[in-house]
Amino acid sequence: MSGLATAQAVQGHTVSVLTTDTLTPTLRIATLHETIDGVNVIRVRNRIGGLRRVNLSTPLGMGAALHALSTVDIVHCHELRTVENLIALYSLPRTVRIVVSPHGTLPIDTGRSAVKRVWDRLFGRMLAIRFDGICALTASEANDARTYWSRVNIAAPPIAIVPNGVTLPPPKVEAHSEALNVLFLGRLHERKGLQYLIPAFAQVAIFNAHLRLTIGGPDEGMLARAVQLAAEYGAADRVTFAGMLDDVQRDRALAEADLFVLPAVGEGLSMAALEAMAAGVPVILTPGCHLPEVVPRGVGLIVPREITSLAAAMRELLTDRARRVSMGAAGRAWMAADYTWEAVARRAVDFYAQLL
Repeated sequence: MSGLATAQAVQGHTVSVLTTDTLTPTLRIATLHETIDGVNVIRVRNRIGGLRRVNLSTPLGMGAALHALSTVDIVHCHELRTVENLIALYSLPRTVRIVVSPHGTLPIDTGRSAVKRVWDRLFGRMLAIRFDGICALTASEANDARTYWSRVNIAAPPIAIVPNGVTLPPPKVEAHSEALNVLFLGRLHERKGLQYLIPAFAQVAIFNAHLRLTIGGPDEGMLARAVQLAAEYGAADRVTFAGMLDDVQRDRALAEADLFVLPAVGEGLSMAALEAMAAGVPVILTPGCHLPEVVPRGVGLIVPREITSLAAAMRELLTDRARRVSMGAAGRAWMAADYTWEAVARRAVDFYAQLL
């Protein structure tokens, strides 16, 4: 959550980020201590980087690093079921307040269900009782938190809604062209819904020879099937698999997009959807994205996670340029008002102050 840390530092707070040196299961960061945008970044060695594939760390020296930071007022943990949280539990004095942002990981049925059940049996109660506050991304996640704490027989601590934030890109320049671009950004995983999006796109593409779909994101087991689906539905020449995009490539893709579609399930709060709205792109989401506000705010559509509904929604917006422009402007205004990192940082700090 570099955006949150940077915004808090800009607002005058002393911020340290403690993490490991593992960027991906195979890629490490050599620099163990540096200052980035006013944030003190401390990295400890991860003994077995490959375990990151199952969201487990083996951080060497994290307990000592936490002990050195024991004079801090608040420790903000990200995700619930982590080795780092267990280390914090035993390394920090009880006078240090600890809050957690679950980031959509609380429900059992959103991936790695067997691992979650074992973890909760072993560590669930001892972790839950130590957290002094919960930063939920959405009202739905706040309910998930109450359910989880109830399941381990602990009264839930105070909960605040602290969403993900975005950095506003330059305003979108609308192109007057027959070419239309649909964009998907996210991990290529079954939960993200490409198995619904690609067939739906193929149905819509029949009516527009200039329509294209760009799929950006790292492969997490879905790429081969997605490529096969594009060929099977006759859309292989219309679908571009762009791979993992850096910040510049992502911003370019958003600037060129006419419509963003994410038929996901089990999202905490999709950064990709927020970034699309911040860029002035209308969105089509499914209920599992947990952004029901997009409909009353007039920034997009929410449809069932099925091919027919997605196709109908895409056709509805792709044939109405004026509506897309209006939705895009409304989405950008919403993000500017409520979802900049500055606004999110203030929410988090206000919550810390309540706990202290």
